[in-house]
Amino acid sequence: MERNLNRMGIFTVGALANHDLKLLEKKFGVIGNQLYHHAWGVDLSDLGAPILQGQISFGKSQILMRDYKKNMKLKRLF
Repeated sequence: MERNLNRMGIFTVGALANHDLKLLEKKFGVIGNQLYHHAWGVDLSDLGAPILQGQISFGKSQILMRDYKKNMKLKRLF
């Protein structure tokens, strides 16, 4: 994805935020829309209602299949 963004002239979050949303959506689909909004600090993810009464926090995470110790391997994942 980084290479595709770079080919579009996008090298910074600022460049991503100022890029044409329609072009990002055409190239990346729904992910393009998310990238654009995240660059502006907006997350439209639905967190849902609390499951337990008294629950005061929300979270959304991803668990990896194993531990990764090197940054380069992590970069390839995301």
